[in-house]
Amino acid sequence: RGEVVGVNTAIATNTGTFNGVGFAIPSTRVVQLLPMLVSGERIVRGFLGVRVANVRDNREHALELGWEEPRGVFIVPMSGDSPAATAGLRADDILIEIDGHPIDTSIDLMDTIALLSPGTVVRIGYWRGDAAKTADVELVERPDGI
Repeated sequence: RGEVVGVNTAIATNTGTFNGVGFAIPSTRVVQLLPMLVSGERIVRGFLGVRVANVRDNREHALELGWEEPRGVFIVPMSGDSPAATAGLRADDILIEIDGHPIDTSIDLMDTIALLSPGTVVRIGYWRGDAAKTADVELVERPDGI
């Protein structure tokens, strides 16, 4: 039908040719960014500064931390000067929502943060110990090379 579903951005290949795994940006994301792309505007994304792992991939660890749901993302050790660390988040906190929107997987987290601009303050809902908590985090510009 000729519908655009994505725009290719990279290919992982052993041969250097078209054989391999292609990576693409979903067309819905391209449509959101199209006005900036057409105008030549620099696209700047927000950055939370965390490395994460999906709860659903390590349920035993989540249960050890008192989290019984199969959703959310663990924070794994991170830089002490990241926006998240500055706001008091730390390794083994389980991120469960941003501004009231549920975070089920690392992809949810990445997609949510990527649409926000540096300087945006987000309310992070997370689980620590035996209680749900919140923290306000000001996003910064994603550093080069990350």
